[in-house]
Amino acid sequence: EKGKDFTKSWMMQYCQDGGDSDSDGLLDEQERMEKARRRDPTARYLKVSQHVDELMKMLKAMKDKKKLGSFKQNVSEDQKKQREASNKVVALKAEMEDLMKGKYGKVDKAKIEAELAERKKQQQASAPAPAP
Repeated sequence: EKGKDFTKSWMMQYCQDGGDSDSDGLLDEQERMEKARRRDPTARYLKVSQHVDELMKMLKAMKDKKKLGSFKQNVSEDQKKQREASNKVVALKAEMEDLMKGKYGKVDKAKIEAELAERKKQQQASAPAPAP
């Protein structure tokens, strides 16, 4: 009796979780990324573009830090971070291009444009007003 209940609850959970989703744990990072790209290319594009925006902000902050001279406090580590961020931006932009070209499936361009416009609007609202 207990065995039947366990099996029944396990099967219900298995079906609710989307079937074989546990197999994702067996995939390496590259295969997981490929699966995510194919599952919803539009969502992946938006996620990647958000990450690129964050990296660009970080790079700009590091550039400003360098201009102010405080970069010299930990030069090698800051340069390493800057180089890694730059390389990551290049890779992410290449992925964005592939997604837009439809390599992983159809992308909802209207949804992407609306999301990017909303993001830009929020950035402008949170940005400090320029000094006269």
